[in-house]
Amino acid sequence: MEQLAYTVLKNDEIAAEYKEKFKYIFVDEYQDTNSIQDAIIAAVSNGHNLFMVGDVKQSIYRFRQAEPENFLAKYQSYDGTAGKRIDLNANFRSMTSVLNAANSLFSKIMLGDVGEIDYSDNAELRMGAETANGSAEICLIDISDEKGENENEAESENNSAKENDEPEAIEAEARCVADKIRYVIENVEVFDKEINRVRKPMFSDFAVLMRRTKGVALQFVNAMTEQGIPCAAELGDGYFDAIEVQIFLNLLRIIDNRRQDIPLLSVMRSQSAGSMRMSIYIFEPISAVKSSLTDSRRPLKAFKTARIMRNTAARQIISWEMLTDGMK
Repeated sequence: MEQLAYTVLKNDEIAAEYKEKFKYIFVDEYQDTNSIQDAIIAAVSNGHNLFMVGDVKQSIYRFRQAEPENFLAKYQSYDGTAGKRIDLNANFRSMTSVLNAANSLFSKIMLGDVGEIDYSDNAELRMGAETANGSAEICLIDISDEKGENENEAESENNSAKENDEPEAIEAEARCVADKIRYVIENVEVFDKEINRVRKPMFSDFAVLMRRTKGVALQFVNAMTEQGIPCAAELGDGYFDAIEVQIFLNLLRIIDNRRQDIPLLSVMRSQSAGSMRMSIYIFEPISAVKSSLTDSRRPLKAFKTARIMRNTAARQIISWEMLTDGMK
C-alpha cells in the first residue's frame, strides 16, 4: 500500500493537487515512521505546513521497519533555519523525586554510541508544575537464588538478555512489588492533595505499570493475592487462567463428580468456601498423630484428637456432597 501510494505521488500533477488540498499536516509518533512514509509525507507537504511530534527514546517498532534515524536527522538539523525544534520536556504528571530518579538513571545508560541519543539537558524531564514531596526507589532483583549457580554460569551472554522475560524473573519481580506494596501499606503515610494532609495509604492508591500483560499480569495478580492485596488487571492471558475462574470451574467439576479430590480441595480452600481450614482437616490427623507419638507422653489423647478432626473433615465433605447433590 505504501509503495503504491509513493509511486502515485511521484507524478508531479498528483502531488501538487495534494499539496494544495492539505492546509496543515500533523504527524504523531514520528520516530516510528520509515523512509517510504517519510517520502509520502514530504510529497504532500508544501514545505511550510508540516508539524511532527515524537520521542526517539520511545521508538519500539523497528521490527516493523521503523527508522528512528529519520527523527534524529531532523532533530539535529532543525536549528531554526531548516526547521524549528521545540523541546517538550516539561512533565506535569510525576513528582520531582520520580523525575530525578529517571534522569539520573537514563543519563548514565542512554549514550549516543549505545542508544543513538545522548540523554542530555534537552532530553531530560523537568518539572512542569509544583507537586508534593515524595521518594523514588530503583530495585535490582537478584534472581540467582531462583536458579542453580551452575545453570546461571552455563547461560550464554545472548540468553542473559532474555532473563527478564523468563517465568522465574517475572515471579521474582511480582513478589518484590507485592512486598513493597504491603510494606508501604503498613509503615508509610502519604500526602493526599485532595484533603491537603497526610493519611494512611489505601490499596487503591497503587498502580503497577508493565510493558506487556500477556504472560506477566497473571503472575502479578497471584503474588498480590498471596499477600492479601486486592487487585484487578487486564489479563493478556487466557480468561480461563484467572484464579477466580479456575475456582468456579473446579466447583462445576465437583458438581459433575463430587469424588474429584483436587477440584474439591481447590474450592474448599478458596474464599468462596468461607473457611480455608476445611482442607487442612483432611491432612492434619496423620501429622498430629505422628507428632504426638514422638513428642508427647499422651498418644491416646492424640489418637482421640485425630479421630475428632477426621470426623469433622468427613462432615465437611459430606456437606459438600449434599450441596452438589442439590445442585444437580
